[in-house]
Amino acid sequence: MTKSLNIIEQVLGLDHPDTATVFNSLAALRKKQGKYTEAEVLYKKSLSIREKVLGMEHPHTAQNLNSLAELYYSQGRYEEARTLYKKALDIRERVLGVDSLDTAQSLHDLAILDYTQGRHEEAEVLFKRSLTIIEKILGVEHSKTSLILKNLAYLYCSQGRYKDAEPLYERALEIRKRVFGDNHSFTKEIEENLRQIRKKARLQNFRTTLH
Repeated sequence: MTKSLNIIEQVLGLDHPDTATVFNSLAALRKKQGKYTEAEVLYKKSLSIREKVLGMEHPHTAQNLNSLAELYYSQGRYEEARTLYKKALDIRERVLGVDSLDTAQSLHDLAILDYTQGRHEEAEVLFKRSLTIIEKILGVEHSKTSLILKNLAYLYCSQGRYKDAEPLYERALEIRKRVFGDNHSFTKEIEENLRQIRKKARLQNFRTTLH
């Protein structure tokens, strides 16, 4: 990767979109390796090139912002992540539209961040907006639909809203059975989640009857 980067820098220069792409790919690799400081430097280099060459409003610039935000999130740098997630979302909504897949991804990422910080009401709204877009574009039986259903259900479980969570887990389970099969780990994950919340719902109902 580093050798390829040196070649591209020499041939294309430091202000070429392809150079930014290589910086971005190398940053993703460094992040995967846990080399966060190196990843941050590379993401910022890539972002700087894209902002200069492609402009502040380009989808690739938004993608770079989102990637850097994900890095900050993984480090627990939540407010820095929030700023970049919002910038990426703003660009995507204006340039790609409020119903694009990239917009849905930004909404989902912000929802995860809100949940992590205990902003449950905000997270619920964002999860629902993302789900609506995904269902509209990819369909109600797509694997990404099941992912958002699972995450929204998890949010409800954390609030003790087991009756709201159960039908979402049921939908997610049916999708994963069709997409991945009965024995896939993704399917088994939802089966276990559903089993646990049904158990908690029964206990919750029992406690309610005692009052």
